[in-house]
Amino acid sequence: MKSSINRIKNSVVSRSSKALPVVLLGIVAVTSCGVPDSTAANPDNYPSKKLQWLVPYGSSSGADLMVRTMVNIINKYGKYPQPMEVDNVEGGSGATGYTKLYQSAGNPYVLSPTVSSTITVPLQADTVWSITDFTPVALMGRDDYVLAVKRDSPYKTLDDFLSAARKSALSVGGTSKVSAAFIFTQELCGAAGCKTNFVPFETSGTLTTGLLSDSLEAIVTNPGEISGQLRSGDIRALVFGGPRRLPQIPDVPTVTEAGYGAVDAYAPRGIVLPPKTDPKVQTYWVDMMKFIAQTPEWKEYLSARFVTSEQAYAADFGTRITELKTTYQTVLTKAGVL
Repeated sequence: MKSSINRIKNSVVSRSSKALPVVLLGIVAVTSCGVPDSTAANPDNYPSKKLQWLVPYGSSSGADLMVRTMVNIINKYGKYPQPMEVDNVEGGSGATGYTKLYQSAGNPYVLSPTVSSTITVPLQADTVWSITDFTPVALMGRDDYVLAVKRDSPYKTLDDFLSAARKSALSVGGTSKVSAAFIFTQELCGAAGCKTNFVPFETSGTLTTGLLSDSLEAIVTNPGEISGQLRSGDIRALVFGGPRRLPQIPDVPTVTEAGYGAVDAYAPRGIVLPPKTDPKVQTYWVDMMKFIAQTPEWKEYLSARFVTSEQAYAADFGTRITELKTTYQTVLTKAGVL
C-alpha cells in the first residue's frame, strides 16, 4: 500500500495554505483506455476556469489522498480542460477549510472532500456551516471501522471480547469522543450489552502505539489505518462495521453477521460543492464522479485503502448525509458528550 500512496503523493503537486509557491497541475490528455465516457458536456461553457480542490486537512491525510487520486484520474483521462490545484487548508479538525468552502457559496470552481469530522465538528463547535449546507455531489466509498486487538490478546474472537466486557469495562481507544469510532463503540456495546472505557487519542498513530504498548485492550479504527499490522498479524480485527466483509480481511465477520444489527458509523468518502451551486455544475461533477468510479485506478485506491465501494449521487447522497448526521447526533447526545 505504501508504494501506491507514495505514487499518489508524488504525482500531484499541491498548494498548502502554509506554502509560498503555487503550482498548477497540467492536463494530460490521453485516450480513455476502454473506460466509458459518461461526463456530460455543459451547455453554459462550463468549465472555463481553474479548479480548486479545497482539502480541509493536511497533506497525506485520508481526505487528501482521495482527492489526489481523483485529480490523477481526471488528468490521466483528460477529463477537465482547465488547470487544477489541490489546496490544503488545515485547522480546527477541518473547520477552517469548510468555513472557506461555505463562504464560497455559488462558486462552481471549488470542490471539497467529506469525512466523518465533516459531520461531527459542527455538532460540538459553533461553526457557521453544517455538512447539509453544502451541495452534495457523490459518495464514492465508505470508511468503516473495525474493533481490533493485539496479536497476543486473550480475546481471540468477538464473543471472547464481549463476554469479558459484560463482566467489567474494557479499555477501548479511538481518535476522539465526538467521532464515528466512538459511535461505533456505543452502538456495538449497546446492542451487545457490554461496557467499555473509551480512551481518546490525538492521532491514529498514537492510537496504534497505545494498543501495541498494552495501554489499551482494543481499538476502534479504520482498517486502512492499520493495514500493515493487519497483514503482518501484529493486530487482529475481531469484527468489521461495514455492510459486507472486506476482501482484504475475509475472515473478519461484520457486526450484522455477529448478530448485533447494523452499525451506522462510518466516514463518508464523498465530494461536495459550495452552497447554492448551479444544478448544472452539480450534474457535471456527478457525471465526473460516475466516470471516476468505473476506472481501474479508483478501484485500486479503494483496495489499497481498505475502503468499501459504495456510491450515491446528488440528492441521494444528500439524504445519506442527513441520515448519518441524525444518527451521530442521537448517539452522541444519548452518551452525554454533546
